[in-house]
Amino acid sequence: MLSLLRPHRLPSVARACFLAVQFAAVTAMAGVLSTSAVAAPPAAKRRRLAGKISPWFLALLEDLGCEASGATQVVYLGTVSRVLPGNAAGYRDLEAVTKAELLSMVRDAVDNPVGGGSAGGRRRTRTDSPVDFIIVVKEKHADGTSHFHFVLKLNRNMRFRQAKATLMERHKIPSHWSCIHRQVWSAVRYLHVPSPKKPVVDDNPEIWTFDGRNLDLTELSREPWLAHAWRRRREAMETTAAIEGKKAAAFNKLDFMALVLSKHLHTKASLISYVQEHGSPAAQVFTSKHQRRVVEYIEDAQEWEEARATAVSERLSDWEILR
Repeated sequence: MLSLLRPHRLPSVARACFLAVQFAAVTAMAGVLSTSAVAAPPAAKRRRLAGKISPWFLALLEDLGCEASGATQVVYLGTVSRVLPGNAAGYRDLEAVTKAELLSMVRDAVDNPVGGGSAGGRRRTRTDSPVDFIIVVKEKHADGTSHFHFVLKLNRNMRFRQAKATLMERHKIPSHWSCIHRQVWSAVRYLHVPSPKKPVVDDNPEIWTFDGRNLDLTELSREPWLAHAWRRRREAMETTAAIEGKKAAAFNKLDFMALVLSKHLHTKASLISYVQEHGSPAAQVFTSKHQRRVVEYIEDAQEWEEARATAVSERLSDWEILR
């Protein structure tokens, strides 16, 4: 029965996720993403549906990962879909749901969740809304049926279980809450930027912000520059080039600054010493070639690192600074 769910079929899914898929094969609901016990079908139906997990559901897990029930995040990438055809147990017809309606339901689920019960956890002690913004898109499966994705950005950490239960119990909406897209740029990119796996995206998303501001989704979908992430990307590129027997792209000044900042090499001697002992051949060639400008480049790296904080202070009024 579980032959379709062997680990080699899910190379990019963590073992915990794989086990969740095995569980889903036993407790699958007709056309519903959720594996929550809240909506578990009768035993007879589970037996009939065992082994009918949709290939799209497996692809979803590879792209978005399983839900982590204890996750506490400020960003969630959610999916609403009927993986299998049919209208099981009276769930809402997604073809008749608009993006604006789903956005309103998500807001309601977060702001006014069902209390305790099957969702678990303590009752909420705060009544102010934690929602910063919500983005909803509507897309099509290969068979032409509709599904939704939404990005929920919060002002504080929150577990998703009560919101998920509220969508199911109050609005009859099954949902999947990805716990691997923890950053705004990553979640928005999945919705907004075409990819080989998802070449068609919704170019007219529904957006709500708590203060009425406009969102530039292109800006939000770009990964902020971080020294350690840039350095790791450079190292991975060089490793891939070595495996493929190709020459890696030239080591450049931004690679150099990422090395300085991520390894805290703020003097000429410490930088050259590190590159001599641990740097890649490309880093060694670059440092040697620009040795007389190393101090200048280190200063540039420090200025680059401090730019965000400097920009914030420049925007503050004199009164805000005095406070």
